[in-house]
Formats: sequence, C-alpha cells, structure tokens
Amino acid sequence: MIPGKELQWRFATMGKGFDMAAYKSYNGNGLKNMKSRAKEIDAGISIQSEVHAGTTIVLQMNKS
Repeated sequence: MIPGKELQWRFATMGKGFDMAAYKSYNGNGLKNMKSRAKEIDAGISIQSEVHAGTTIVLQMNKS
C-alpha cells in the first residue's frame, strides 16, 4: 500500500470475540471467504480478535 494513496475501512465490535489460535484449527469458511474476497479486489485484510474483547477487521486498498 502507498501511504496517502489508500482507502481503509475499519470494522470493530465490542462483542464476545474469539480465540485466534483456536481458529487456525477450525474448518469454517467465514474468515477464509473474507480473505479470498479481499484478494480478488487486490486489497489487504487484517483480522484481530480476543475472547471477551471483540473483533477488529481492517480492509485496505489503493485508490484507483
């Protein structure tokens, strides 16, 4: 990403969150699909979550 030439969306919850380490052994499609869709539009995605602390998802892409 080029600083000043990117768009960034941040989605955050104060919900129950989830254990990121446990997710790695989970076979669900939710986060996999989000990462795949971000890649399709040439965007970066960051997902952070902690149990009882909520989840934050950041999507970044260059302005066209």
